[in-house]
Amino acid sequence: MNSRYSQAGDASTDSHADNGRAPDCGSWVQALSLIAGAAVVSLALGAQAGEMPKLRIRTSGVNAHHLIEDANGKAFFMAGICPQNFIQKVRIADMNAYFKARHEQGFNIAWVVISGWNHFGKPPFLPGSSNYDLEDDVRDAAGNAIKLDPRNINFAPPNLNMAYVHSVDEMVKAAGRNGVYLFLDPMNEPGMEWPKHTQADAVAWGRFWGDRYAKYPWVNILMGTDDVPQPQSNWIVSGLRHSLGDRLYTIDQAIYDPKGMHDNIPNPWWQYKDRGATWINLWGWYEWETPNSMGQTGTYQHVTWLMDSQAGRWGVPTAPTFIVESEYTSYPTDNGEGTGQADNIVMKQGDHALRREMWSVPLGGGSGFGILGNINDAVNDPMTTLKDPTLKYVALCKSFFTSRAWERLAPDYGHAFLTSQKGEPALHDPTYVSAAVTGDGSLGVVYYPGLSGNHFPLTVNLAKMRGRSRVYWFDPTDGTRHDAAGGPLANRGSRTLTTPGNNHAGSADWVLVVESSAR
Repeated sequence: MNSRYSQAGDASTDSHADNGRAPDCGSWVQALSLIAGAAVVSLALGAQAGEMPKLRIRTSGVNAHHLIEDANGKAFFMAGICPQNFIQKVRIADMNAYFKARHEQGFNIAWVVISGWNHFGKPPFLPGSSNYDLEDDVRDAAGNAIKLDPRNINFAPPNLNMAYVHSVDEMVKAAGRNGVYLFLDPMNEPGMEWPKHTQADAVAWGRFWGDRYAKYPWVNILMGTDDVPQPQSNWIVSGLRHSLGDRLYTIDQAIYDPKGMHDNIPNPWWQYKDRGATWINLWGWYEWETPNSMGQTGTYQHVTWLMDSQAGRWGVPTAPTFIVESEYTSYPTDNGEGTGQADNIVMKQGDHALRREMWSVPLGGGSGFGILGNINDAVNDPMTTLKDPTLKYVALCKSFFTSRAWERLAPDYGHAFLTSQKGEPALHDPTYVSAAVTGDGSLGVVYYPGLSGNHFPLTVNLAKMRGRSRVYWFDPTDGTRHDAAGGPLANRGSRTLTTPGNNHAGSADWVLVVESSAR
């Protein structure tokens, strides 16, 4: 493994390669295969993994190009967790138990960084150096370094430690065995070594992982942590797409606003206006909303509304949207920086902000609520974060939507259904009430975030429904139903209903449900 393999060759014919033509990497793949054996492209499938169909963009029917579905045409509700440093912090023996528990809690996707990034206090120093780099000492939970030579910037295949790769393999298998789709992230901490990598190195890195997991339908790609250096990300993807051309691709892009026009610019701008990353087929948003940062970031309703109007605003293709990374669910006494400082105090108040994301995003047009969690998830004792009692809200929200025709819901941004809500979602307006209704009038759903007080009036236009409807309040904290009116209502005219007060958790957020008895 200390030898060097040739990375020169014919230019790639991949039509999706961006920012230059990608070199052929067949020579190093062949050489590496001779050393690593069949494990390079073949891992043992778990029992459930073989039944997991690939995910794709819905291209026909209701909400075409707005939702994700599986290869069987069933709409996929995204309920994700992001244990980004999983490889660094979880031993192989604990991986299966972790994904099993997460799946039982309702999660169906996980975002994990392949190379990891040291985000736990002071980064390591290189021997004999006064400077440090977050990429210098990436190790798995067993202590295996990702690089054979830590002083060599290149961690493409010739410098890869196959013991570390084995840990990634086992993580992929554990996720598949337990029905969890992966968004693998092949880019490490931003602003460090990636801008120094050559095109050949970047393509080789992508080609290695793409070929390795080509037979695993639950593997998708999410590029970057907080930043996505270019052109290296395009080069990496050109390598990945050699074998993973039919998967979902998205990015994690924190506040990126080249024109100063918005607080949190969306992927479409990043893709079409600046970076030429035409491989992105799933619009992700990085959004962060806690009590201490409420005034600095947008709200969930705002970002989904922007995405809903993306074609008119930016002239880019419609694509499904989700929150890439937002409210954290684990370690409420840690701000995520490894310092032990508590900035996510909302966790001690019933996880109200977590519910606002989970309910507002799908009602605003998102493909599920996206990805929750923390980079420190599964730290040291991977079972610790699995005991968070607030995670019951995940299962409640997911089961509510998936037990109904949620894939037919369309955001009510025109306020034809929820007539008491006026105007567009404001950038800093967490009080905005989300609503959606099906085109056939069979289902209407309203989420009141509870930030305008108890006993808040909501007016719905029943003429948008068909037949007669049952109208009730759904408690998002315990799943109980409370009738809002006696018996089914005739679907004509408007009806004003007042929220019941505090829910089971002591908060004021409620879900108003209008279901046609004719459905």
